[in-house]
Amino acid sequence: MPVDETLPPGTLLQGGQFRLEGTLGQGGFGITYLATDLQLQRSVAIKELFHSDWKRQGLVVQPSRKLTAAEFQDVRDSFLAEARVLAQFADPGIVQVYAQFTEHNTAYLVMEYLQGESMAFRLGRTGTMPAADLLRVTRELARALRHLHAANKLHRDIKPENVILERTGRAVLIDFGSAREFRAGQTTRMTQLVTPGYAPLEQYLAQSKAGPPADLYALGATLHHALTGQMPPSAVERAAGTPLPPLPRGTPAGLAQAVDSALQMHIGDRPQTADDFLSLLTAPQPAPRAPRPAPQAPAPPKWPNFGPKPLIGYLKHQRLTPNDFMNQLEDGRIQISELPPEVRAELLRMSWINAAGDLTFRHAWGNVPKAQPPKPTGSPSPPAPSRPKPQPAPPSPRTPAPAPRPVPPPQPAVPAPPPSGKSPVPPPSPAPFPAPDEIRHLWAAIMHVPRPVDIPLAVPPLPRPPRKISVRTYVTVAGLMLSLGGCAWGFGTLSLTSVGLSLLGLIVVALISSGNQGSPESRLIAQVEAVDHRIAQRVNRYQYHEGVWQRFDAQLSALEGIRDQLYAADQLLVRREEEARAKRKAADLEWELRRTRLEPGVVTGVGVKRVDALRQRGLSTAHAMDRGKLARVPGIGEKTIRDLMQWRAEVERRIEATLPTWSGDPLLHTAVSLELQQLRQQLADGPSRLQLVIREGQAAHTLAQHEVQQLVAERDGLLAQL
Repeated sequence: MPVDETLPPGTLLQGGQFRLEGTLGQGGFGITYLATDLQLQRSVAIKELFHSDWKRQGLVVQPSRKLTAAEFQDVRDSFLAEARVLAQFADPGIVQVYAQFTEHNTAYLVMEYLQGESMAFRLGRTGTMPAADLLRVTRELARALRHLHAANKLHRDIKPENVILERTGRAVLIDFGSAREFRAGQTTRMTQLVTPGYAPLEQYLAQSKAGPPADLYALGATLHHALTGQMPPSAVERAAGTPLPPLPRGTPAGLAQAVDSALQMHIGDRPQTADDFLSLLTAPQPAPRAPRPAPQAPAPPKWPNFGPKPLIGYLKHQRLTPNDFMNQLEDGRIQISELPPEVRAELLRMSWINAAGDLTFRHAWGNVPKAQPPKPTGSPSPPAPSRPKPQPAPPSPRTPAPAPRPVPPPQPAVPAPPPSGKSPVPPPSPAPFPAPDEIRHLWAAIMHVPRPVDIPLAVPPLPRPPRKISVRTYVTVAGLMLSLGGCAWGFGTLSLTSVGLSLLGLIVVALISSGNQGSPESRLIAQVEAVDHRIAQRVNRYQYHEGVWQRFDAQLSALEGIRDQLYAADQLLVRREEEARAKRKAADLEWELRRTRLEPGVVTGVGVKRVDALRQRGLSTAHAMDRGKLARVPGIGEKTIRDLMQWRAEVERRIEATLPTWSGDPLLHTAVSLELQQLRQQLADGPSRLQLVIREGQAAHTLAQHEVQQLVAERDGLLAQL
């Protein structure tokens, strides 16, 4: 939201009772100000209803033209309903509302001023929270939910951004604009409000039996984020088989049990009330079960000695042709991890595989290593006393590995070990996206940089060069008078004398003018005028291109673009996913078209001879069917070309209808996180970049002023010669 849309400090509201002191935060639906209650002499927070596409005319809010008057009234009524919800509670874990009023064609909520930071901002600084602090926060939030649910209200948007951690240690739940009333055991229609990673699966539906377990799921996801340092996968991803990241070692058993129970997918498996959730924090833990012994992996097959050329020896031993070997590698019938070590080494030298054991030729989507039995990793964490989780169905061999978030991927496959015997390094866990509070904090630091004052160039008055009246001037005037006299005489009686006088006068003027142009005085005056033109050009170039305010505004505009990209982090992730999904779909389609071969009789009129003729030209698959290439094949007419292209189009439609849905790349979220971290670093460097612009502007002013002074000195020297 543009900064100039906020109300300036010192603005009075509600008849002068509240005076605005500054802006605390702003988003797509409202602006929150720090204000002073002049009657009670206390600091308060005032939330103003102001959407990002609205404008302000003076102090009056102008809603978007997309909203009708009735729709705008509904938006304002929904905003004021938040105050009516919060006015019912006096719990320290729920933000207090003091008043509500309408003014300037919008609505305002007066709330208590919470001095602290959001949990999202804390996690952005520290990554995780200590378990001891989190236990206290958990109890306070659960007690707040107990009072909220007792009044048959649901918050529906619990997440780290909506939990304020005050300096005194109190945890407060804020943003009740999405709170709704529920009826226990009844299916209720509610507006769909989903925050991926924190919303349960039933919240994705317009009609569901929503109740306290929905808020408890969101609370469990928030605590899971605070313990692991990364947002949990969405409920849709988990339903598709994405596992939750494990809680770190050393997590208190009661807290781990409460979080695990709250994050159960099925509503009945979760705690049904906030009291049930609180009881899990102190419930006795069952004794941990001993881990099952891992099944013994089958011994690797014993291969004969294949000699100095192991690949050829292996093909002879398996009775395979090179083409069959390549095809079986591509579709996964031959696993690279099962090949003899010397054959893998030769494939690596031939660049058929890389150091990680992945195929490098063609597309090779089918060669996915077979799943191995899991290895025991120390003592397992004690299980939660809940129903056993349903195991997701194993993925198909052609389904790619999952991304940590945010689209639902299948279970990742274990990569094949490289020929060197070293285990592959797992990809780093993705960094969390920059929180909105952190972005606003960085932008506030940028806005504290004072705007520079543009200093114009000092140019002294430039007097016009003096022009002396010489003898040539007098002779020129005499010639003009002579010419005019001859013309006047000719009006009376046209004669040779009058014509001669006129021509003589014109010749004298022309001769004097041509001689005057080459005089030293004229050349000096021309040089002075050229210097004047250069001075004007230098001043204009500095004023419109090199001034410090132009540089400052350009840099500030670039920083605004970076800020907007950071605010739209989820949109960037979705855009990158769509790009990767389209690229993968195109690659899968191309691969399948290359595998679909043209056989005799498949297309009417295309028999064995024509198929052989097409294969000799390299046109043997559906992917190779090209109108231009087909037109150059002898014996192929327009009708046959049209039939072949129609066959290719039908094959393409059939393949597109049967292609598996690709859900993402394991490193996609990490790449987007790194991209956002780079943008965040650029925004953090914004103040220093603006200061650098100011210094560069000052240097540009000094250089331009020096050049102007040199030109003025050159001009003065020319004037001295006149």
